Amino acid sequence: MERRGIRAGKVAGSVGVLLAVGLLAAMRAGAADLEIGRRFQDWVGGCERDPERQVKGCFIFQKLFLPETGRQVATVAVGYTGASGPPMAVFKIPLGTLLPPGITVRIDAGEQRSFPLQFCDREGCRAHVPLEPDLLSAMKAGLVAELSFQDLERKTITTAVSLRGFTRGLASLKRGGR
Repeated sequence: MERRGIRAGKVAGSVGVLLAVGLLAAMRAGAADLEIGRRFQDWVGGCERDPERQVKGCFIFQKLFLPETGRQVATVAVGYTGASGPPMAVFKIPLGTLLPPGITVRIDAGEQRSFPLQFCDREGCRAHVPLEPDLLSAMKAGLVAELSFQDLERKTITTAVSLRGFTRGLASLKRGGR
């Protein structure tokens, strides 16, 4: 599968409230308490710190771009919500998205999976996706995930999520969100 349009980058700016809050804050442009860390091929590690500089939560993330225009259309961040349970992925897509269809994710040539959007705010719309064992295994073994959603004109927008470095990046995160 072609890897055009896949770029990892710095990003500044629920089921698992702790992670969701940290990931949402990290996805905000210009978040002052976000510390960008190591690169894991196409993924970047980041940690959010509180005012006393204590780590509140860590995650890996990737900005997603349209191959045709180079315009950023989404962000995905993944981390742990606590001492147990699967990691959580938070997909942020732009405002002006048709809400009822939610998002779909297809890993390599595998099955398409649909997930609802939980909410929208001034920064975009979000889907919180627990990475249950079958989905997590597919992501660790895969090369590219395809993220799709619809705009208000019902046009499907599709972008690629590189899975290069996902396994190593996720392994770098400590349980408990740090």
